[in-house]
Amino acid sequence: VGVIVALPDAASQKWHSDGDHLHDDLHLAPHAVNVFVPLVDVDATNGATEFAPGTHLDWSTDKRTVVLDCAAGDAILFDWRLKHRGLANRVTHPRPLLYLTYALPWFVDRYNFSSDRYAPLPPLVPRTSRADRAKSRSSLKGGLASSRTSSTLALPSGGAPPSSSAEEASAHGGGDASDVVVVDDPAASGTTTTTARAAPSEETASSSSTSSSAE
Repeated sequence: VGVIVALPDAASQKWHSDGDHLHDDLHLAPHAVNVFVPLVDVDATNGATEFAPGTHLDWSTDKRTVVLDCAAGDAILFDWRLKHRGLANRVTHPRPLLYLTYALPWFVDRYNFSSDRYAPLPPLVPRTSRADRAKSRSSLKGGLASSRTSSTLALPSGGAPPSSSAEEASAHGGGDASDVVVVDDPAASGTTTTTARAAPSEETASSSSTSSSAE
């Protein structure tokens, strides 16, 4: 079982059969048959299969060839020894075709599926358990949580810690709600800076009061 895909602009295949006769002098009944199942509608424009009737008996026969137009899901059965080829794909989408080979129990295809014809496959990805995958997801979430940027506190020398309410800010520094400023800086990768301003000193307050009286 396999899938043959003709990509857009793929050229026609060379004429071939999938296997030879088992006897040089006798023509025996089929020992293997192929089944082609196109997975899309196929015709001469997108890589349908062309067959040479009679070539399962005589390879050199010059009978007229046949191209079968098929709908997706149709099945084509033919003798394993029959000459055939996939035509060029002249459209813009791939032409996938499922193929299956049925053979007598004693027959083994030692050519088409020989390891000598194919490059070694890369190693398989190690299988993981459900528990391992859950642990991996948990570690990822933990890493994301630890990478969140915490708030940055900026206080004047000797100042009080920031407060979550105007009353607390007033208790620490004598200011009102405007004394606590929150700055969001998009350029700082989501960093939020909270600045608590200290209350004015008595000397500054007195100076301000005198200035107001003078005016």
